[in-house]
Amino acid sequence: MLRAFVVGLWVSLLALVPPGSAEAQSGLREDVFDIQTALNFYGFVPGPVDGVVGPATERGLDALGRYLKLGPVNASAMEGPPLPPALRALMDAFEARNGVYGDELEPKDQERLRREGERFWIRKALQPDPETWGVTTPRDADTCGAWDNEGLIGQPIDPNSTLVPRGAGSVRVIYFGPVTMDFRPDRLNIRIDPWNDVTNLSCG
Repeated sequence: MLRAFVVGLWVSLLALVPPGSAEAQSGLREDVFDIQTALNFYGFVPGPVDGVVGPATERGLDALGRYLKLGPVNASAMEGPPLPPALRALMDAFEARNGVYGDELEPKDQERLRREGERFWIRKALQPDPETWGVTTPRDADTCGAWDNEGLIGQPIDPNSTLVPRGAGSVRVIYFGPVTMDFRPDRLNIRIDPWNDVTNLSCG
């Protein structure tokens, strides 16, 4: 499994073994080889699949991060947990690819698969389970209009829009990862998936 390969990469890079030793180089080459293979499979061509983290591999990681709108992925980020979201999505997609078939997808996702090709599966790996979608703020604590805007769930929005839905004092659109810890009761948090579809609403 690719996840095991990457865990092995962490161990190789963090172990107190002289960088030039044959043991360190052998482990590193094997693990990077598999990451390069996944990058190549999805079209983020890192140059030769040779197990060496060079400029071409770094460009492939950068292209992966930009495609997923998560920023560049530096090779040094693979040295230890937490794994960068973009690389984690690559791993999840590569592992699950053989067990999922296009004809099992919803019509909207089938269209995305036709449009994006194999890269569709990487974005799909970042998409929250639809069973978790909804309004996460209790009705009796709704101070931002979250329940008034429940109809946004599953709908695409422009993450750069300046529109403020009814009942909300302000809006924060969240794609992935951590957010600032400041709490504003009248602020509507709109969480979106990789295709800008709304997955969750909450106040704060």
